[in-house]
Amino acid sequence: MPRFEKATGGEVLLRGIDERVSVGDVVEVDTDFADYLRDRPDFQEHAGDATPSHDPDGDVAVREEDGPPDDNAGAGDGTDERAVNLADESWQAAVATVEAGDADDYLDALEAIDDRDSVQDAIETRRDELEG
Repeated sequence: MPRFEKATGGEVLLRGIDERVSVGDVVEVDTDFADYLRDRPDFQEHAGDATPSHDPDGDVAVREEDGPPDDNAGAGDGTDERAVNLADESWQAAVATVEAGDADDYLDALEAIDDRDSVQDAIETRRDELEG
């Protein structure tokens, strides 16, 4: 089964596998869900023999690593943790947050990672409001 590592951003709930994951966590998923994770900028397909950090029952397991975790992973890449979390929400929740002006501080980051048309339209409309 494909394995993916959470590379950037904060903790998210992956509804497709009903697990919360944070940076550094590795999850094992089926091929259908793997296609979804490949499209997410905050996940990287994991090659090799890394042990998943979550077992199939959702309990945290010990994970072997080659070295200490990189505390600066994702730092400086422009990805905003709040944008990643919002991109993981339903499109309705994301649009409502943008329309309410609650995402104004990270519209650029959200635009870069959330390719849903409805969210992109809401971002464009919100920018027009801010400029007007």
